[in-house]
Amino acid sequence: MNATPPAEKKKEDPPPDSVEKGYAEKAEKARGKKKMSAKLTAVGAIGGAISTEIQKVIIGKAHVIDNVLVNILSNGNLLFEDYPGLAKTLMTNTFADALGCDFKRVQFTPDLLPA
Repeated sequence: MNATPPAEKKKEDPPPDSVEKGYAEKAEKARGKKKMSAKLTAVGAIGGAISTEIQKVIIGKAHVIDNVLVNILSNGNLLFEDYPGLAKTLMTNTFADALGCDFKRVQFTPDLLPA
């Protein structure tokens, strides 16, 4: 005779569509007015398009690209710090091209330092 009790049935997870629907409802409730919602949707679409274009050139750094986009949209300053050869200049130049800006690299010249 087997003394093992029968396995308990797991609670079923809600279908993925209902989870997505719930998030969408919460987001719409938080956004409020339709005019603001339309603006947020437009900015999101533009940000997504820029991110897609940048990711065609810079591969494997989606999180960095998203952080740069947030920084650009919030009108902030940005300092890229990473090991040599990891496409910091290429990323900056690619963002400048995608946004229609000029790109110039700042060079450090020690002879300009006060003595």
